[in-house]
Formats: sequence, structure tokens, C-alpha cells
Amino acid sequence: MWRGRRWGTQTRRAQRQTNTFGAAAGATIYHTNENRDVLGSVSSSNDWQWAAYGKHPVAKDFVSMGGQLPLVKTLSGWIDKGFELVRSQRDRPPRFCSWRFWVSGGSGDNLSCGLLRDSRDGAGRAYPLLILLNGSLDHWKEHWDLLPFACERVWNHMEQATVKMYDSLRGMEIELERIPPPSPMWAEYSTDKEALCGVQTASGNERLREAVTAIEHQAQSLGNATELYLPLQQWPSIDPMAIVGCWHSLLKAQQPSVPNVVFMGGTPADVSLVIFKRPLTINDFVRLWG
Repeated sequence: MWRGRRWGTQTRRAQRQTNTFGAAAGATIYHTNENRDVLGSVSSSNDWQWAAYGKHPVAKDFVSMGGQLPLVKTLSGWIDKGFELVRSQRDRPPRFCSWRFWVSGGSGDNLSCGLLRDSRDGAGRAYPLLILLNGSLDHWKEHWDLLPFACERVWNHMEQATVKMYDSLRGMEIELERIPPPSPMWAEYSTDKEALCGVQTASGNERLREAVTAIEHQAQSLGNATELYLPLQQWPSIDPMAIVGCWHSLLKAQQPSVPNVVFMGGTPADVSLVIFKRPLTINDFVRLWG
């Protein structure tokens, strides 16, 4: 649902610049690069690793590939149990879901960003596809409100990779190895944020000014909530990613502590920003997918 959308200055910036987890009972797991970590296209001193788990039409069943990331093991268990619960609720109609997300890595500058979306295997059996990129991003905790800008290229590449048709698992692996890591260009991202979200720079866009004012009032009333579901459809004429950037900025001003995980997405008709300042539960998956 974010495809084709850009931050106002993203194009200019672009011009300047396993396998331990299991699957459902009886499933066949297709492994690639089982005994090595894949660092993708990263050539800096900070090693970024990617991993993927779930279903894609290129495989007959479950697929897992990439580095052995502990977070993938954790999230795959959460997805397995949550998706099983969603499927057991027969009165719940299926929905096309796609979520961008980022996860605090705990200590230091460790960060994970990823994509979780509806998919299916070559036999047409539905199951989510998870793609994750993990590494060290300098000083991101001081600038977590700017992560929608820092991770946009990552998410764009992941989204494009999930909709491509491949001749083999190796073809999919090659595409995922090309995921670009985020860069700590915080001053530039801050300028982008001001261009999008600053009321003083939005004088030519009355709808955006109204949206920012409304977001400020809502952010002030949130208190110390540990989970926030923020619908973005109330501003249909504004790029939802611009609203996401504003929310990140205002939430950091109100609640500076770093969230555990932030999701952005949903369905084409129901786009939300979802923030957790606590561990995820199975019911969280059900709500995200329902």
C-alpha cells in the first residue's frame, strides 16, 4: 500500500547517495545458505544481516533463508500461533495485510526493520511472509522519530522483492541480498521531517496543517499508554507516510522512551500506525491481521 509513495525529498536524496526456527507441523522447510550468515550488499564496518521466513509462490511450502537471527525465531513463533488463531476464527473474513515495522534491538545501536505481509506458497496456501534486516545504526535511539525516513529505502526494496516472480529460491535470495541498509544521515532526515511536518513549512497545504494540529492534540492526550493504534484514514488526501513521520516526531516529544516495536500499514482501506511499548502477544497479531 506504500508502493509508489515517496517522501517529499526522498528522490533528491537517492540522487545523492535460520534457520533455527520451525514451521507448522508437517510443513516442508526450504533452506538456503544454512550454515552461513548473509550480509547482503553491506560493505561498511557495520554488518547488516537479512533473513526471510514464511511462504512465497517460488516455493512449494515454507521457506527460510538468510542469517540466523534470533528475532526471526521469536517472530516466527509469534506468527505461527497468531495466524493459526486467525484461521480458526471462521467468521473473520480474510484481509490483505502488509506491515512495515521496526524493532528496538535492546542494547547499543542494534536495530531491526522488516516487512510482514500476506503471501502464499506455490500451491496457493496462505501464510505470511516475514523479511527482516538487522544491524547497527549509529545513534538511532536518539533519533528514533526519524526511522520512517531512515528505513524507507529498506522497506521499498522489501516490498518490491515480495511481489516479484522468481524462477528459483536462489533468485529470491539474490534479490534479498540487495536490500540496502539504512544510513545514519540524521541531519538530512531532520530536514526532510521539517519539510513534511513543520506547520510553518506547510503553509501552502491547509489539509496538512489541520492534520498536524489534530495530531498534536491527540499526542498530548495519550499519557503513558503502552500500546497505541492510530488510524491514518482520517486524512485520505495526505500521503499516509507523511502522517507517519509527523506521529513519530510528536510521540517522541510526548514520550521520549524508545518503543519496543512500531508497525505501519494494514490494508489498502485501513492504514494504521501501531506502537507497542511492551512485548508482543498473540492477540496483537490477531488484531493486526484482523
